Amino acid sequence: MTNEQRWAKANLQWTERKGGITINGIRLAASERDRSLFAQGLILLRETEDMLPDEITKTAFRASMQTIADADGNTHTMSVTDLRSLLVAYGAAYQAMWTAANTSD
Repeated sequence: MTNEQRWAKANLQWTERKGGITINGIRLAASERDRSLFAQGLILLRETEDMLPDEITKTAFRASMQTIADADGNTHTMSVTDLRSLLVAYGAAYQAMWTAANTSD
């Protein structure tokens, strides 16, 4: 294992335990439980939209405001579209960290 990989593993562990992942100034917790809850929330948003009867209703849903709590307990209100973007970016950031920590040379 290289020093770079050791650093990546340590950084990932710190992120999961304490640091969280910051996207657009919002720090979200990154434990396994938190990641699972955010993934489930993202799926629920998609499933809800898929069940809506027409494009007018779907557009209104995408614009509806949702509230999420960050790792410090502060709440942030944003549209469904913005929340989805936040959660997708969060997942991509975690995946990049995980890949760096678990890819051997």
